[in-house]
Amino acid sequence: MLVELKCGGSLSTESYGQALFTAEAALRKGIFLRSRLYELLTNVVSATLFVCSLNTQRQVTVESYAQTGTVDETLRFFVSLMLSGDKKLDVPFQTIAGYPVVKPLGRGHFSTVLSIRIDSDTLRFAKLHREQSDRDRELAVLHSLGQDASPFTDVSSVDFEHRGSHLFAIVGSPVLQKFNFQDILLADWLDLLDALVAVHRRALVHRDVRPDNFCVRNTSSGKLTLIDFGCAVENDAEEQFAGTIMFGSQHVIESLARGETEFKFNIADDLESFVKCFCSRDFPAAWDTAVRTTRSRPSLTNVIANARWSRDLWITFVMTTYAAQTRHQSGIMTLLEMARRKNIDGLRSDINITTAPAEL
Repeated sequence: MLVELKCGGSLSTESYGQALFTAEAALRKGIFLRSRLYELLTNVVSATLFVCSLNTQRQVTVESYAQTGTVDETLRFFVSLMLSGDKKLDVPFQTIAGYPVVKPLGRGHFSTVLSIRIDSDTLRFAKLHREQSDRDRELAVLHSLGQDASPFTDVSSVDFEHRGSHLFAIVGSPVLQKFNFQDILLADWLDLLDALVAVHRRALVHRDVRPDNFCVRNTSSGKLTLIDFGCAVENDAEEQFAGTIMFGSQHVIESLARGETEFKFNIADDLESFVKCFCSRDFPAAWDTAVRTTRSRPSLTNVIANARWSRDLWITFVMTTYAAQTRHQSGIMTLLEMARRKNIDGLRSDINITTAPAEL
């Protein structure tokens, strides 16, 4: 497969074709550099992403495409395609159940999210799952959240065929906007905490609280909320691990490091993940130092090794923060302890006090 970008004119030009061949080779070798892709694609401003077949005579046949509004969107989706080993969801879609695809919105561990156009005035998101059971499980969670806790006003299920495969989608609104984690403010953290508490009031554990799952609810209010409830379970349920190890709670990381594959999940685990997201953003110099100095990260497929690496990362982070400014280490430890005790009021007040300067 060849993924090619164009700004107009002929689809298969030497400059774009060579750029994409070079970029694809770099990505497949694991040496992706964002600056290098920009250098390769300097003339692309607003692009169309094509998935094409390339025959032995180097003739191109367009199979499907997705509109993208910016270079950033195009490159993000291009990277997700090149790094994906999933052949069922690794191509953009021209239509979803007859509705045209506007652009890709994101890609999670087990799903792909697209924006689709229902009519001239209406956009919806479509989250595509590999398995029907995964789709049905997340849909049930979203319905159980209700209007006050769900980030969406309406959701429904859609099944459709694509290139010989049966796919399972959640379709709903609004189409949430991705948020730059580096731009987050104190008020945003309090919005996110409120969103998480609303989920917990339904006796649910999100299990994947991490920066990539923070989105803008809508452009008018600008409030942040949580997305991706594909890993959510009932409070205190004993389940196999799902989520992101690096932002996992101490209980989750230690359980995985011991080789346990199934254990109980509690809302305290979500709160501790929230605090870890807050600390990694609020103490950027300490976080960068910890990531840089902790031993090389193992393969993501090695769960035990990743859990041990994540444990060492957080130890290094706290000690680095301590070396930079003692009072902040104390603040971090206090926040983590409040999360473990599920002290919501304490978290709200101490997040304000603990907020660090832009640079330690």
